[in-house]
Amino acid sequence: MKTPRSGKVADSDLEAPFEARERSIISPLSGRAFRETTFERGMVRLSTLSALSNAEEAAGLPDKKARHRLQVQSMLELTVDQGYSSAVAVLDRADLWAFPRKRWDELAAQIRSKVPKSHWLEIEARLRPVPVAERMPDIVADRYLVAVWADLFAPPLGNLWLAANAMFLYEEEGNEFAFGYLTALLNGREASEKDVLRGRRSVDSARQGGQVRAASHAARTRKVLDELGRLIGEGHSVKRASELAAANHVGSSAEANRKLWSRHSRG
Repeated sequence: MKTPRSGKVADSDLEAPFEARERSIISPLSGRAFRETTFERGMVRLSTLSALSNAEEAAGLPDKKARHRLQVQSMLELTVDQGYSSAVAVLDRADLWAFPRKRWDELAAQIRSKVPKSHWLEIEARLRPVPVAERMPDIVADRYLVAVWADLFAPPLGNLWLAANAMFLYEEEGNEFAFGYLTALLNGREASEKDVLRGRRSVDSARQGGQVRAASHAARTRKVLDELGRLIGEGHSVKRASELAAANHVGSSAEANRKLWSRHSRG
């Protein structure tokens, strides 16, 4: 039998059991079947994706040594820039990633209408729309413009705010640490915030339900005590008053009424 420990909790006590779940998916472009495996332990979630044919996968590698890697080297979240792709997905959904000049003008106009003229002149001096690619000269992208717009119009600390500021700090300021921290918050929210909010709503609902039940119980108690007080005031004993009240369907029983009076009686 293990000796009880002090109040300290070891890291191993906080770890959820390790789980690996597999599901097959089909690429709509190639028609090939792939196996996606998700590994989970508590809040940690990583996944791998591999072709069902190991021989086919191995044939595409240049040498035998390259086929022997640590498992972590094949995790999707680490072999692609998870933070970058998450931020791009959020911005793209809001039409704030790569957009035509018309959209750039719309964002600039909204910012200009929101800030003092002196501030706008400083912002305008820093803006520099840049074509995304030579084959798409009508597409412009300016991370500073998007970050300023998000600062003014997006909910603070929301997904859009996190993504816009992360991309600005990374591409304009070169601050990889800040980028990693903000995108980690973004990914963590995507994975867990729905569950957190769902749990919070459950707690709030339970609390409200408890308050309603408590109020209802208090009203019933008051009704029983008022009736007992009236009967006792007419000269009945506590025992008899409890019986009469119960006979008139006030209170759950004569014995319960008597005990209730005993608990609440001041005399």
